[in-house]
Amino acid sequence: MLKGISIHNFRGILQSDIKDFNHINVFIGEFGSGKSTVLDAIYLLKLRREGGNCLKRVMKRRTGRTPDLTSLWYSYEPDHEVAIRYALENSSYEVHLQAHPTDPTRVRLNSLADEAPADAEISWAGEFYLGTVATGSEQIFAGKIALLDNEMLRQVSDIEREVLDPMKKKPLDQKFAEMLTDVFHTSKGYEFLSASPRQQQEYRCYLALKDTRVRIDDVSDGLRNGLSILSTACMLTDTALLLEEPENSMYPRALDKLLKILIHVCRSNRVQLFVTTHRPEVLASLVEHGKELVTIFHFSRKDGEVNAAPSEWNDTRILLDIGWDVGKLAKGYEKYVIVEGDGDKLVLDESFRRLKGVIPENLWITIIPSGGIHGKFVQMLRALLSTGREIFALPDLDDKSPHERRRQIEQSVRLLSSQGYNLSPTQDDVIKISKGDINTHFRLSNILPCGDPKGLREKGFDFKSFSMDDYILETIILNPRIWNVVGITEQKLQEAKKCVNSKSALYEIVRMDTEGVKKLIQGSSLPDGLIQIVRTVAGEGGSELRD
Repeated sequence: MLKGISIHNFRGILQSDIKDFNHINVFIGEFGSGKSTVLDAIYLLKLRREGGNCLKRVMKRRTGRTPDLTSLWYSYEPDHEVAIRYALENSSYEVHLQAHPTDPTRVRLNSLADEAPADAEISWAGEFYLGTVATGSEQIFAGKIALLDNEMLRQVSDIEREVLDPMKKKPLDQKFAEMLTDVFHTSKGYEFLSASPRQQQEYRCYLALKDTRVRIDDVSDGLRNGLSILSTACMLTDTALLLEEPENSMYPRALDKLLKILIHVCRSNRVQLFVTTHRPEVLASLVEHGKELVTIFHFSRKDGEVNAAPSEWNDTRILLDIGWDVGKLAKGYEKYVIVEGDGDKLVLDESFRRLKGVIPENLWITIIPSGGIHGKFVQMLRALLSTGREIFALPDLDDKSPHERRRQIEQSVRLLSSQGYNLSPTQDDVIKISKGDINTHFRLSNILPCGDPKGLREKGFDFKSFSMDDYILETIILNPRIWNVVGITEQKLQEAKKCVNSKSALYEIVRMDTEGVKKLIQGSSLPDGLIQIVRTVAGEGGSELRD
C-alpha cells in the first residue's frame, strides 16, 4: 500500500506532502485545489511498466489534446526538477524528471528504489532511450495501478479488451454479473457477440437487459460507467485504483450501491482506493460503508502549495450521527456554524435571509444543528478542523452568564490537548491547533452565546435560563402590529412573564410552526442581539454581544 507522497514542482503543485493514506482515501476540496494532480503523481508509479505512455496518459487525460512535455512542470518551467517521493508499505521510491537539454520530445528520468538509483531517458512516443528504471520491492503494486476518469471510461474498446474479455475466462464472471444486477436492476449480465453481419470477426460486449441485449456502446452512460468501474476493481489485486468523480452520470440510489460494493471488492482484493469527488452523496456513502478503512483529505491550495489535511472516518461520523449532510464538507464552505438544534438553525437561516437577502449557504456559510452542543462540541470541532475553515459556536446560554458560557466552550476546546493535538494560545484570543498535517486555529471571539437576559429583564421577563428562543420572543414584543394577526394579547404576554424561559413563554403566547417562524422573521424588525450574531458570523465586525 501507498502510505504517503511528497510532490515538488509537478504540474499545478509547487510543493505538497501528504501522509497517512488509508485503505480508502477520499479527496475533497475546491476546483483547482490539486486533487487530480495527486492522482497523476500516484499514477507515475507505472513509469517503469509504461514509460512515455504513462506520461502521455497523465498529460492528455483532461482534454485529449497533445501538449508538450513542459506541462509536466509547475508553471511550465522545466528549469527546475520534478521530484515525487513515495512512501510504500515496506519500501520507498522516487521519481525525478528533468528536461532534456537538446530534445524537447524527451525527458530524463532518475528513479530510486530504496535509495538504489537508475537513470533513463523517455520519449514522448513511449520508448525508453538509454539506461533503465529502478525496480522496487513493491513493483507488483506499482505496475498494476489503474486510473479511471472520464477519458478512460469513454474508451469502451479498452475496457472490453483489457477487463471484460479476460473476466469471461475467470470464475468470478458470474459473481460480477450478480454485483452488476444489484446496482442496476435492469442488467442481467453480459456476453460477447459479433458486432454486426458486416463485421463477423469483430466481437463486442452486449449487456443482457430484462427484455433485450444492447451493445455496451448504446447503454446509458451511468450503466456503462458502473460496469467499467466494478469490472476493473474485480480484476485488480494487491494494487491501487484511482477513481475520479465516480458520480458522473449516476443517479443516487445506484451510486450508493455501487460504492458499497466497490468498497467490499477493494477490501477483498487488497486494492487501495483513491477517490476524488465534489458530490455530497459520494462522501456520505464512502464514510457510511467504509468506516475505519476511510480517511478524508481536505485539499486547499495557496501559491502552489497544496495542503491535504486528513480527517478520520469516526470524526466525520460524528456529523453523520447528528443528521447533518456530511457531503457539505465537499462543497468548500468558508465558515461552519455549530448551533444547538434545528430550531436554532431555522432562526439563523431566516435571519440571514431577512438581513442579507440570501440564505447562509449562498454566502459560503453552513449551519450545523448539533442536537445539543454541551458534550459534543469538541467532537464536532475535531471533525471540522481538517477543513481549515473558520468555525463558530453558538451555544444557548441556559442558566450561565455569557462569560461563563464562553469559558465553558473554551475549556471544551482545550480538551483537544488530551487527544494528541498541540494547542498554542496567542495574545489575540486565538488558539492555534496542530496535529500531523492539520494546522489551523480557533478564535475564542467566535463563541457567541445565544440568549438575551438583560434585554428580557428590561421588558419584565425574569427567566431562569436563556436561549435562541429569546430572540423570537423579543421579535414578537418589538412588533405589536402583528399581535392581532397571530392572536396575541397583552394578557397573554403578562401571563408569559411567569414562565421560566422563552420556550415555555412562546408556548403560552402563540403556537407557531416552522412556516409561522419564517413569516414572523421575514415580516418584522429583529432584536439587536440577533442582528449582531448575523453580522459577526457574516464578518461585519467583532462580537459586541451584551453580557
